[in-house]
Amino acid sequence: MVLAGGGNIFYVNYGVGADFIDMNNGRVVGYAGEQEKGTNLKLENGVWSYAPSINHAESFLSIALTGNIDTGWVASSCHGGSEDGKAFANLNNGEWSLNSDVTFDHSDDKVRALVLIDENNGWAAESFYNTDDGQSEDTFWKLDSGTWPQEQIKQFPTNHRPSFIHLDDMDNGWATGLDGTKWVLQSGTWSQSADRQGIAEAANITYEERVMFYPIDENNGWETYFDYDSSVIHVIKLVNNVWQQEVQPGIGIASPITAWAFTDMDTGWIAVNGFIYKVKGGNISEYGVDENGNTIADNYLEDYIYKIWLQDYKNGWAIGRNMNIYRLSPND
Repeated sequence: MVLAGGGNIFYVNYGVGADFIDMNNGRVVGYAGEQEKGTNLKLENGVWSYAPSINHAESFLSIALTGNIDTGWVASSCHGGSEDGKAFANLNNGEWSLNSDVTFDHSDDKVRALVLIDENNGWAAESFYNTDDGQSEDTFWKLDSGTWPQEQIKQFPTNHRPSFIHLDDMDNGWATGLDGTKWVLQSGTWSQSADRQGIAEAANITYEERVMFYPIDENNGWETYFDYDSSVIHVIKLVNNVWQQEVQPGIGIASPITAWAFTDMDTGWIAVNGFIYKVKGGNISEYGVDENGNTIADNYLEDYIYKIWLQDYKNGWAIGRNMNIYRLSPND
């Protein structure tokens, strides 16, 4: 791994948002603590720099760019049900502006998934707290001609916490939750897929066990959860829409996986706090250790990694809690 820049810029809460056009251009948003304005960093032509802060909320979980680093949208988590609690902000020509009738008023309101067709059309999904029954509900919002509606487009009485959306076009696509639950968008309408249970139901676990799903495509992906009682990381593959037997993680750390990314079902990278592991041939092993168990490179980064983005197996970025930013350039 090669340290590409960083420093203690801001403290970042779990759930950094990042989107990249390519290895040399992108943006990172996050949490700014007592600053009460969101962290906003820009990667332009290979150089990281501060970008104008976003004042309307303190925590950002997702960002989507539309072909360049100066156009897109950002979504936040709750910062009070007021003008400051706007859920979405628009990036236009490098300038941020509030452009949303949607506001948050509960700490459980979090937009984890955001995808755009263009600068004026797309979808977002979140866990939205229903004050009437005291439950969080899976909710999908539609960006239509540059406007987010005040009313929920589709709301489900479940808490699978949608975290990824794929669009074929504005009316067709699919989404997955943190537990691997699948929703399908057909002819503009979202429905929960009946052909797959999320791992929370399949394995009878709770969200307190830090579940996280990485979809490779609609019916394949990787799931993890952490058993706090036994301090064990569990990793399970979803293959052709069926949960498989557990993968032996080969991770000797009693802590949940904090970030991961894959280029296909057999190849990727995993972070457990500051420790890095590689996935090759579908197997997980410690980075920097050769086939004979000899240490050939350090697998520890001096920051808790909360986001990994990959262009391919040997090129990507890892973003840490303290905004240390690492360029992934492995030697194997």
